[in-house]
Amino acid sequence: MPGNFVRSALLSGADDLIRELGGKPLAIARRANVSAEALKDPDIPLPGRAAYAFLECAAEMCDCPSFGLRLGSRAQMAVVIGPLWVLLRSARTLEQMFEDLASNFDVYTSVASMAIEKRRDGMIVSWSSTLGQTDSEVQMAELALAVCVQEVRRQTVSRWQPRSVEFRHAPPENPAEHRTLFGPNVGFNRDRNAMFVEQELLDRPLSTGAARTHALVGALLRREEDAMSASIAARVESVVRAVLPFAPCTLRDVAASLGMPVRTLQHRLDANRQRFKDIKDRVRADLAMKYLRHSQLGLSEIAEILGYSELSAFSRSFRRWHGCAARSVRSEARGA
Repeated sequence: MPGNFVRSALLSGADDLIRELGGKPLAIARRANVSAEALKDPDIPLPGRAAYAFLECAAEMCDCPSFGLRLGSRAQMAVVIGPLWVLLRSARTLEQMFEDLASNFDVYTSVASMAIEKRRDGMIVSWSSTLGQTDSEVQMAELALAVCVQEVRRQTVSRWQPRSVEFRHAPPENPAEHRTLFGPNVGFNRDRNAMFVEQELLDRPLSTGAARTHALVGALLRREEDAMSASIAARVESVVRAVLPFAPCTLRDVAASLGMPVRTLQHRLDANRQRFKDIKDRVRADLAMKYLRHSQLGLSEIAEILGYSELSAFSRSFRRWHGCAARSVRSEARGA
């Protein structure tokens, strides 16, 4: 799915926030050309421009100039870019986490970029749109930096305030919410969207391997209960669902994401009479139907995302899964 798309997980919580503000989520989705399903299902591919437009429309139609800021303050980075979190796996320090985030961000999407600039006393972490001319990137920029600031607080000091936060856009009429979230050192009309993280925090060790992976996968799945309580098949399926659109997703990949040796994972699947191939096939079947009904991806793009080198092989699998042709499902969806 990398390219000019993002997962609809980016909009997690938007439906609730819009309703709290007295708005109508479906009306906003229609205006932004976003599928209503994308407000409920985190797996729907959204064109980047539609995601930007949704946030801007929500801010306008809810009369809430800080909509992106509010949504970002509620979000968890592991949910927003879950597949990238699963792939990163093992950052030891906050500095390594941001280095990995910047160097691998294109695995998640190409509609924006993350960059770091090391300084003697810390690091500048910046976000930028790569879409060129859009109506506005204000809401997405504020969401992105809000997510980053909140993640630093989760990993280090809960009341941490950045030494500086900068935005390219003009200041709002009342920047009180920005100062509440970021602290007093918020600037506007600057040459970038960025925040400064001091070296003392960057050097702090994060949770170690297995514990960190377990926590991130739990957040990715949006589980309130302990993720270990889920069956091994359900846990494997959840990781496959998150990673498959972004990587080949082998048994070894899933085992590493769950923090266990390949042989241990295989043994646990065998003990539950489950096959990794069958789990992966079920996820492919479900995602294929979602993409056809609710995304703007072409059939060849869907085939490639799901790991098929030829469209004909995907078409045969789709007919086996659903008893009908993929093209007929797409035609019905467009005619609805």
